[in-house]
Amino acid sequence: MRSVAEDVWAPVGDSWTMEGLSTKSTSKRVRTVQGRRFARLKRPEILRIEPVDVSSFRALARSVAAVTSLNPWLDLYFRGQGEEHWTKDQSTGKNSTRLILPTILRPREGQPKLHHAHRRARALWYREALDYLKDQSKPLGLSPRPLRWWQPESRGALLQHYGIGKTPLLDVTSSLRVAATFALGVAEARAPRTEGFLYILGAPFSTGSISHFVDQGITLVKLANVCPAEALRPHFQQGFLLSSQPLQLDDDYDRRQHNAAYRLVACYRLDNHNQQFWKRDPAFPQIASDALMPANDPFREKLLSVMADGLREPPE
Repeated sequence: MRSVAEDVWAPVGDSWTMEGLSTKSTSKRVRTVQGRRFARLKRPEILRIEPVDVSSFRALARSVAAVTSLNPWLDLYFRGQGEEHWTKDQSTGKNSTRLILPTILRPREGQPKLHHAHRRARALWYREALDYLKDQSKPLGLSPRPLRWWQPESRGALLQHYGIGKTPLLDVTSSLRVAATFALGVAEARAPRTEGFLYILGAPFSTGSISHFVDQGITLVKLANVCPAEALRPHFQQGFLLSSQPLQLDDDYDRRQHNAAYRLVACYRLDNHNQQFWKRDPAFPQIASDALMPANDPFREKLLSVMADGLREPPE
């Protein structure tokens, strides 16, 4: 997932400095908006940038407003998660490159990297699952007439968004509040985390329910358009999916092609110590778990039943 532009305007913390640049050069690449500093960063710099700390949703929204205004050539999508993942520099042991990978390429729990045999098994299951779902339109109550159902991304969207199996598709959302909710773990019906991470990813402006950008090497899927109305979760979450194009998962694949960090525009650390992130501003309450992942989702039960009857994800 290579970047749309060579560089982007990104928020930077107070301790951030641009080493090796003259004062004149630095002044052209640093701006102050609403009391926060933003720097024009090239791709290698944004891959390793430190997250900017925010302690309330209002502060986050104000910073994101500046990011949006400073990068008008990008359509911005949000992703929240509980922790960050990095490659390590073998000589120093320090963090080297940030990783934002789809589930099909994430290492097994407790392992530093994904073994090629497990990757091949996951890729084989994914291809078989897409073929299997193609024949299940009637049991799922889906009309086979819309052309989008015949697109692999439509079927992959159901597998990914309902957690049926590992896919090369990455969940993102157009809603900042939804992403912040996931970052702090509220939508998982657990005790909220004390911190979370929120990424802003840049993409071209979408052209349809499934948008292929050959020059950029990505595909963007709008879940509300490819999922049936009965599938509540994708609609409630204002979800989208990003993936590399083409989906190369064979032995000569390039992991950088699938690393969404190459599309990173901004990274925030949400400070929720003492559970104050949402409470600091009552105008922006947290989203309840059932509002994003409704327990009464008939289509989810139908999909789980269809997959269990015909094609279960293999254990690892």
